[in-house]
Amino acid sequence: MTLPSAVFIDRYQFSDKLFLESQNLVALRALSGEQDLEAPDWVINSWGSAALFELAHPKLSKDADVSTWTATIPTHLRYVKPSNVSLESTLSVPAPVVFWACNADEGTKFKVNPFDRANLGYDGLFGTKTMFYHVPPAPAMAEAGSENGLLLDLNVPVLDSRFAGWVPMATLAVVLAGFTWVIWKLAGGGGAAASKEVKKKQ
Repeated sequence: MTLPSAVFIDRYQFSDKLFLESQNLVALRALSGEQDLEAPDWVINSWGSAALFELAHPKLSKDADVSTWTATIPTHLRYVKPSNVSLESTLSVPAPVVFWACNADEGTKFKVNPFDRANLGYDGLFGTKTMFYHVPPAPAMAEAGSENGLLLDLNVPVLDSRFAGWVPMATLAVVLAGFTWVIWKLAGGGGAAASKEVKKKQ
């Protein structure tokens, strides 16, 4: 998966074996690019991130319907830059590249074309004797996304910049209110009640 800077993957989410099994995943094999979990989109300097997942094989049986088998990869959205024009912004996310990676039994190394540039993408994560069998995107991708079916357009919410000035003020007010409540509990209100209960028990 190749993701723009506004969308990211939480690598810690994929350390739970039960969660992986529920999503038909085996493991997150590689993750490169931007991995900050809290930074908004407008401070990200890199283009985004790329992740390599190993999918679980569907359990085949005589009555199994393979066409309904799905694998889910949860992603997260960063805060997108506020706008005063629209409350939505369109993000173009590339369609996932699905493939089988198999080891070649014959020969020690494939013949390399001197005009080809290798190891520029996910092929660099595999050995030199790896053969790739790619699965093309489904026709439904073209209907839901762009014309060529290689990009999926997502409409994401955007903060109205006309009200953006209230966000830091409201945040400051909530933090001060919480801090005041904690101090009040420690100094007087809550502490006195707790000490009375301790004396009663003694």
